[in-house]
Amino acid sequence: LSASSLSKSLLREVWIKDVRPSTTFHFLFSFAPTLLSSPHHFKRMRPEDYVNTLVQLDGNIDEGEASAWMITMACCDSYQQRESIDRDGGNGDRRIAAILMMLGPELLRRRRH
Repeated sequence: LSASSLSKSLLREVWIKDVRPSTTFHFLFSFAPTLLSSPHHFKRMRPEDYVNTLVQLDGNIDEGEASAWMITMACCDSYQQRESIDRDGGNGDRRIAAILMMLGPELLRRRRH
């Protein structure tokens, strides 16, 4: 299946509206090639420290979700640059970066409505 088909399939899942976009992003990162850095690696943070940046003290998560998306886009951009040099890309599904870039804006849009 193409990255576009997979993205559309994920958006049709009934549970997708109940899951925070950042959770979906991080789930997809678990299938990514080694050249696609996870957001916490990209930020040079421990996973638990990174997760703590996603939720404000007042419980607000909207700013954290926007931040997670910006970091995810930076990870994908970095991956595309690395992959253009090293076509092997390591293990993992090479479609993940494209899926993230297609899914992200729609997940955030749905979250706001």
